Amino acid sequence: MASLSSVMVRSGWYVVRVEPVPSLRVLVYRITQVTLVGLVCLLAAEPAASQDARLGGAADDTVRVTNAPLRDVIKVVEEATGFRFLYRDALIANHNVSMSAGVGDAIDSLVVATARLGIVATVDVNRRQVLLSARERGRARESDDTSNASGPIAISGTVLDADTGEPLPYATVSWESAHGLSGVVSDESGRVTVPRVGGPRESALVRFSYVGYEPVVVRRDELAAAFGIRLNARGDLVAEVVVSAVPLEAEVDSVWGRAVMSSDLSILGADNAIRALQALPAVSISGAISGGTIVRGSRPDGFQVLLDGIPVYRPTHLFGLFDAFNADALTAVGLYYAVSPAELAGPPGGTISFVTRGGSRQRLAQRVGLSSTAATATLEGPITGGRGSWLLSFRRSLLDTFDWFGNDELVGVGLDIDRETSAPPIITSLNERVVRPGESSALFYDLHAKAVLEDANGGRWQLSGYLGGDQTAQDAERFVATQGDSLRRVRLVEVSSSHDWSNRLFGVQRQGGVGSGLYTVNASYSGYSSDYFKGDFPFVRRQDAAPLLAELVVDTLQSNNQLDDIGAAGKIARPIRNLGSLTLGLDGHAYALTYDEISGGSGRSFAVTDHAWLLDAYVSSTLNWSILSAQVGTRTHFFSGDNKLRLSPRLRLSAQIGTGTSLFVGYSRSHQFLHQLSLDYTTNARIWALSTEAERPG
Repeated sequence: MASLSSVMVRSGWYVVRVEPVPSLRVLVYRITQVTLVGLVCLLAAEPAASQDARLGGAADDTVRVTNAPLRDVIKVVEEATGFRFLYRDALIANHNVSMSAGVGDAIDSLVVATARLGIVATVDVNRRQVLLSARERGRARESDDTSNASGPIAISGTVLDADTGEPLPYATVSWESAHGLSGVVSDESGRVTVPRVGGPRESALVRFSYVGYEPVVVRRDELAAAFGIRLNARGDLVAEVVVSAVPLEAEVDSVWGRAVMSSDLSILGADNAIRALQALPAVSISGAISGGTIVRGSRPDGFQVLLDGIPVYRPTHLFGLFDAFNADALTAVGLYYAVSPAELAGPPGGTISFVTRGGSRQRLAQRVGLSSTAATATLEGPITGGRGSWLLSFRRSLLDTFDWFGNDELVGVGLDIDRETSAPPIITSLNERVVRPGESSALFYDLHAKAVLEDANGGRWQLSGYLGGDQTAQDAERFVATQGDSLRRVRLVEVSSSHDWSNRLFGVQRQGGVGSGLYTVNASYSGYSSDYFKGDFPFVRRQDAAPLLAELVVDTLQSNNQLDDIGAAGKIARPIRNLGSLTLGLDGHAYALTYDEISGGSGRSFAVTDHAWLLDAYVSSTLNWSILSAQVGTRTHFFSGDNKLRLSPRLRLSAQIGTGTSLFVGYSRSHQFLHQLSLDYTTNARIWALSTEAERPG
């Protein structure tokens, strides 16, 4: 009796593989696993919404509320008047108000009610929007007057999703200046600094925009300290669009070259932002699987991957086919692969920075998903009435449950079992061939966690964590030659290969304002461990009497690699009046690395333990003059591995020539202190190593 267990696609042909019916134990296990996934989907499904009593909306067009949450009152007033409210959730959290007014007087009545709470409401009748901000202590609000030299030259705020209250990283803020369109981009936390003092021809209007959201325009003098701009997602949908030309020009809010969404490329039903980078100029992927990202010819280990600012030392699952991050937990991806700013260590191949979503600040929400490769579940909700939020997101592969991709073949290639080779004839003997690859197992998982807590003045605490890894194994049968006999014989032996690895990340960050500037301090930990075993690793044995003669010997190899990275950093960014901004910072890391290897039946072993620390100090500045802008800075490294001081200067000059035409030139120097080694005849067993005095940094 047989069953159809998998369907593969090869060269355009559908190949149906027929396998024996699995044992009863395996069958029960798989049915139970599928049933559990179904139960999770049912339990996490959104319950039917109950009809809560609406606030206000009486027949006499009067808005009446008594001691109701301010957020709910704002929603009622928005529906009744058509005005849009802009605010930070932490500002209105845990505040209740009472009011009774006709629809025509609802805005004025709410302004009076919020004033009693220390909240200033600035009404823009022309744009039908109300900006809520905290009352500035110690002085009256400054007007946007260029003659007021004592006022702040810039203010900081956050760009938010109007529905969930989550920050929107890499949002675009633009305004018209004397030399054309000027603007800045919010950071990975949605924070942005806007100049309050401009030139005589500087526009008083500031536009906040984000891809997929309706833009908001606000008068510059209406922006108060720690402002919050809420953008509504666009509800219009369009049909599928196929782009067949190379784009030569990008809109301002697309942040060309700095933001790549994780859904740009899907492999086996899962988003893959890292592989999507190969669509960019000078970026390629090394190998079909198990490869890394190559930028302008750099080695794959010279491309840095960050999650919430923390280095990730194994950024892909299942031999490079999947991102190590669940797309449901991400909000944006930032890419720096040209001239990196001095705030980033910026190894030779560039940096990609993933940002975890902070979670909804307005309601408890859950989301489950089931794809052809994995099951996902995400939970999120508010903290203390909206002053903060939390998020948990889990993903587990289903490759062993639904074997429709030919998993045995896939895992076999990743673990180098019966893989085609172009090795020289000396090692392509009978010993190198494997027959009848056996059963395989492939599992990957990842767990994201994040919590954000914001105070009324705009300062915020952020906790983030991540745990993820792979567990792959496969059995096989191999021909092995016997030794010590004048007549060479071969025998069939059972062998196995496996590779288990994991990433562990944790970080805490504090961000807040100081004067007209913004400070950020954080501490982090990133750990990586790898256990590799191969029962039929090919060794080249050379004879003492005839060193030029070599013989392939198949034997066991097992290795363990452990890397621990403890980091601490701090920076402060301040605006430069009418010119740009200046950032100063320190960044330190302490590394601990071990590698153990046991090879061959004789138990030969090799072990190394290494420690080092790295201290970086940097200064970075963004300057603007008429049509010319510059990003200039330098990063100083002191590495204990060789006790040397090194400089990494960064310079990028750009000029806006006419409409739609720009020119830029740059120079940068980077250093690399961590390196990834590989073993011959393997593609998956990569080993992290530190630079030493003998092996200098790259």
